Amino acid sequence: MKWAAAHGVRTLVMRVLLLMIFIAPFLVAAQANESRDQMVSEYCSRGYQFLKSKQYERAAENLEKAVSIDPNCVNAHSNLASAYGRLNRVEEAMQESEITLKLDPANQPAYVNYVGAALLLNRTSDALAMGERYLRKFPHGASRELITSEMAVAKRELGRRERRGETTSDQTTTADNYLNLVNTDGLRWSSAKMPLTVFIHPGQCRDYQPAFEQALIEAFTMWDQETRGAVKFTRTFNPNGADIVCNWTDDPNVIISDATGNEGGRCTPTASHGAYIHADLAFLTYRGADKQKHTPAGIKAIALHEIGHAIGLAGHSDHHKDIMYFVGHEGVRPILSYRDVNTATLLYTGKTIAAPNVNTQTDRAQAPYSVQQPYQGQPPYQGQQPYYPGQQPYYPPGAPQNPIQHQ
Repeated sequence: MKWAAAHGVRTLVMRVLLLMIFIAPFLVAAQANESRDQMVSEYCSRGYQFLKSKQYERAAENLEKAVSIDPNCVNAHSNLASAYGRLNRVEEAMQESEITLKLDPANQPAYVNYVGAALLLNRTSDALAMGERYLRKFPHGASRELITSEMAVAKRELGRRERRGETTSDQTTTADNYLNLVNTDGLRWSSAKMPLTVFIHPGQCRDYQPAFEQALIEAFTMWDQETRGAVKFTRTFNPNGADIVCNWTDDPNVIISDATGNEGGRCTPTASHGAYIHADLAFLTYRGADKQKHTPAGIKAIALHEIGHAIGLAGHSDHHKDIMYFVGHEGVRPILSYRDVNTATLLYTGKTIAAPNVNTQTDRAQAPYSVQQPYQGQPPYQGQQPYYPGQQPYYPPGAPQNPIQHQ
């Protein structure tokens, strides 16, 4: 009996051991998967928090780690597109948006990110195609207004190029200037008119800030200094006979030139006998689409663009790092690229003077990248409202606000 009992115990122990040996790999795998998912969740959460605090390099680092662990993490790819876009890594932003849409065709922020990146890369045809795809798939989607506005900008730019006899292809030049794109009629100010007199009306309308005037003055000064006096300006306090007159308005009808209604500035030049003789500049004191207040930096960027039109750069460049490109972002440094400078000096002196300089282009433009909440269930997202200074759309920068659920 003792032997039989002992044998029974040994048999039970062996069975238990065999069972443990059999299930151990599954337990280890389950623990590994749990640890893996936890790491992905942590990296996604950190990336999201860094995006909100505008620490885009650190956001990208964490989100890159997330996708390296889980290449199928939709949230990580979507927010990585946003981080890349804000770091001006536009090509990578577009790639991440494409990956997001392959993994989740219903991911609405990815459409916003893709269209924004395509516009910045001068791939207007791709932007329009993706916009149309979004509108078909989400006829009542939360980003419908934003996508529609972006498509209107792309169509308007293509129409403008066609009217001016420019190429309507999605080609981007690598030349050190873009004069052939922005001045096809040879119109400019006579050199004998320099310096051009500038009168700035006092701001007496809604949302005007005293800092706007200084931002506008800095924009004129930047064109003067960067072109080494090829174009010169001097301020006058007498509007009578001023070459350039600047006005502030809270009436979008003064600015709007088409149905999008999202422009922030407008230049109306007057020419006679083959030369400019006057220009009126108008600036909207708030963002046309979302009715939010401008920042002085945003006004300066708009002013740089409109002054470019006023001196004869009537069209738009084909590269998003130029101030005269037709799409941009308010949350960037308002500066001139070396191509902007060369185009102006070539028009007025027949020479280019600026060489490529990283500092003149860093952070020049970013797309309207949409940010998603961390890796937790069905991700909410937020759509951002655009506004357009002159012919140049800008998008509100920064952290996500109140998330909006998918519709």
